[in-house]
Amino acid sequence: MNADTHIPRAQRFFSHTIVTIKRYKHVPFFGHSGVLLDISTQGFKLEFVAKTTSNIGECYWLSVPLHPLKIASPSNLVIKAQCKWFDPQRLRMGGVFLDLENSQKEIIETIIERLKD
Repeated sequence: MNADTHIPRAQRFFSHTIVTIKRYKHVPFFGHSGVLLDISTQGFKLEFVAKTTSNIGECYWLSVPLHPLKIASPSNLVIKAQCKWFDPQRLRMGGVFLDLENSQKEIIETIIERLKD
């Protein structure tokens, strides 16, 4: 991809869902809670509920509980993400989803539909 190529930003939808973000998928420790501020099929923005840090480029596992969004199955969306920016003053992080599977994309689209209502 050259510098002249423009990739349009996907429309984002606002949320106030509490999510967990952690460095290791199967290790239950070292997770941080945050409020999912917005989401699209390309990425997300969240605000941590406690002081933490993140570095641009670090990879995480984002776990979004789906029951509060009135999605019955599966109970959680667990998706790999990469930090693209971090604001230490506001404790906010933005990131992109990595290795997005079709089933995960469908769940994100369902989340977006629920958030539109």
